[in-house]
Amino acid sequence: MSGIRNTWVARAMTTRILPLALTLAATAPARAQNPAVTTLTESPDCNCRIELTRVFSLSDSLHPGLFAYSPLVMRDSRGVWYATSNTDGLKQVGVFDQEGRLIKVIGRLGEGPGEFTRVNHIVVGAGDTLYVYDHSQLRRSVFDPDHEFVRTERIPAFMRDMVPLPSGHMIVNSTIRTAEGVDWPLHLVGADGGVLQTFGNETASRRPDDSFLELRSIAVDGGGVLWVAPRNAYELSIYSMAGTRPQPTNRRYRRQVDWFQPWTELSRGAEPPKPNVQQIAFGPDDPTLLWVLISVADAEWAPVPPQRSSKELIDSLYDDILEVIDIESGSVLASRRFGPVLSRLTFQGLIPALRIDEANKVWMDVFMPTLHGRQLRESLGRSCPTSSK
Repeated sequence: MSGIRNTWVARAMTTRILPLALTLAATAPARAQNPAVTTLTESPDCNCRIELTRVFSLSDSLHPGLFAYSPLVMRDSRGVWYATSNTDGLKQVGVFDQEGRLIKVIGRLGEGPGEFTRVNHIVVGAGDTLYVYDHSQLRRSVFDPDHEFVRTERIPAFMRDMVPLPSGHMIVNSTIRTAEGVDWPLHLVGADGGVLQTFGNETASRRPDDSFLELRSIAVDGGGVLWVAPRNAYELSIYSMAGTRPQPTNRRYRRQVDWFQPWTELSRGAEPPKPNVQQIAFGPDDPTLLWVLISVADAEWAPVPPQRSSKELIDSLYDDILEVIDIESGSVLASRRFGPVLSRLTFQGLIPALRIDEANKVWMDVFMPTLHGRQLRESLGRSCPTSSK
């Protein structure tokens, strides 16, 4: 698995199989009318394969304990890296220069300005502004490009996924618990953290009694178009970002494969886990390629004794499937199955993974999924990149 077969790459159990209890006030948006559904098909002429290419390695040797399982990583436009882990006990973010040297540690335990009780998300937004999300305090801390604390802003609820927009706004996924907007999982959040719009009821498989069905993964393509995937179906809905507010379109894509059947009930008892879309992202090298990370039952799945650790348990329950879609042609160019699971796919198209070297030093390796092989069909207008391997 290209050097990342380490159980530390497993994400926390709750991100894979447990629903979230979230609250948020909302305004009622418009619905798309009868969107056209296009079936995503595998391209028979693109003999491509997916590889994970290591693009950087970061060490916590100057600040031991900065990294743990469920790693988080972001890179700004200058090549500065921000890294930490979404793990109990970690309240700081490491800042690394373009050479991978630790130059600063942001934050400490507390409830004051620039302090965190837990780091849940880190996001690099417009102008290389850094946002550090602390969901236990329902707030985010804002840092300028020089890594200096600017202000604290309230956030309305736990946010499962988010992507920044050039305007300084963000699109976030969070479950609504109000009579006015129980069906709306997506929200446009302003630069001050306030909700400007709520939207996103693009499928009919929704129930207010099961918030797991409200989970979404979000990506923005090179043209500023918003792509959204639910967890319980391999479907992609598209929203126009013309103006300042997302607008539903009549475009939708669906992947029909035996290993992913849409569902509305979580696995019960000794049943194997249901497949679910973990994350979608556009890579930095080609904004027309959409990467989709999907969790499926392990190829050798069997009921697991309860004494197994959470990392061992996740690896024994799940495999991950990574696919890449050409959004211009609606073709699936390549698919690859991984086990143990990958940690996460960030909206920047990065996959962080932790390892321990022979000297017992902890490293965060940052991988980028890349497409290799030879594209034969000229109608797509370009070739898959050729591999040197």
